[in-house]
Amino acid sequence: EIDPLAAYTSTFQAIDIDPFEVFLTEALEPNNPSTDTRRSYERLFGQWREHMAREERHPACPGEQHVKSFVDYCIRVRGNQPDTARTKLFRLNKVFKYWQADPVFPHSVSFNPFLLILAAYDLSRPPPKKPPRISIGELGNVIRTISHCRDRAIVVSQLKLGLRATELCNLELGDLHIDDGNVGRGY
Repeated sequence: EIDPLAAYTSTFQAIDIDPFEVFLTEALEPNNPSTDTRRSYERLFGQWREHMAREERHPACPGEQHVKSFVDYCIRVRGNQPDTARTKLFRLNKVFKYWQADPVFPHSVSFNPFLLILAAYDLSRPPPKKPPRISIGELGNVIRTISHCRDRAIVVSQLKLGLRATELCNLELGDLHIDDGNVGRGY
């Protein structure tokens, strides 16, 4: 059957139990997840519910097309990288497998739309672009165009010390040796 869970949409809409909350309580909580992990799952469930509401389908009864369109929504509308969409599918697949293992749910082990899409699509991150290479002379010319001493100090510090922006932001005045004779000399 192409869409075996379609028949269960009305059943899930009629019951008063949230199958996602069942997963969180019975499968995730016993593993003592961090607060961030739980929030991440809850945020994902919210996105999935919204998507399935647009599809006019209960979120516990997806078909292959629903999962495929969710991946498209994540990448094209939300601007997620393919590997982020893959992570979301892995998490939703974990929930689906839980439902498959619990006899209370009608999810057959012979049909898993998340695994079908994970197997059919390459959702890996594209290789990063290499930064352009410039010579030391060109770099010096660029630094000389920076007129404000603060801006120049930021750029030169990052270059000389290999600091990331957050590392530079965490520097304190006590970390600097202003008495050094090299401070303030032109580059």
